[in-house]
Amino acid sequence: MDSTNDLFYKFWIQELSLKAQRDMKNSIDFAREEGERIGRLEGERIGRLKAELEGRLEGRLKAKREIAKNLLAESEPIERIMRITGLSKDEIEKLG
Repeated sequence: MDSTNDLFYKFWIQELSLKAQRDMKNSIDFAREEGERIGRLEGERIGRLKAELEGRLEGRLKAKREIAKNLLAESEPIERIMRITGLSKDEIEKLG
């Protein structure tokens, strides 16, 4: 009877060990997948914010160029246009 109990106990310990290993692997796999999902979402969010910022900056630059064109059409001095718009002399001269 002792031999049977010992054998059962060893089998039971081995099964617990295998279950613990499977549980650990599943936990690690879940954590990795969740980390990848969160990373993907964060990357998408950063990408959207970057695109929005670039769009706003491009819009502001376009507005400055339009203002510079209008001031050039009114024969305003380039130095004054530079102060008003913040554009460089070369940028303004390319517009005219």
